[in-house]
Amino acid sequence: MPRWKSFRYTVRSITRWSLTVKIGGVVIGVFWFLQLAKDELLPEEWEEHLRLLNLLPHFHWYIWVIICLSLALVGTLEGTMRWNKNEIAPMIGWPGSLTLKDKPQKGHK
Repeated sequence: MPRWKSFRYTVRSITRWSLTVKIGGVVIGVFWFLQLAKDELLPEEWEEHLRLLNLLPHFHWYIWVIICLSLALVGTLEGTMRWNKNEIAPMIGWPGSLTLKDKPQKGHK
């Protein structure tokens, strides 16, 4: 398999199993819907009062960068752990699971 295909599969699997990515997608979808409803349904004099950027907290730019990078890191790690637990581990087993614990060792009863 070419390297880019395995990378695509890995990224797709991580985003499929990550709860953080799903919650982020829902939040972005809600903001998008509110923006659409505000622009299309409300009169123009209300638009300036209800700008979504005005409703967000005002932080310095580097705080927003730290928040976004932290969310990306948490989403990647969480998705990787869930992917490993649900897809990888059942195929190859957990570490140490290949030892035979049923049969007694030589010299032991």
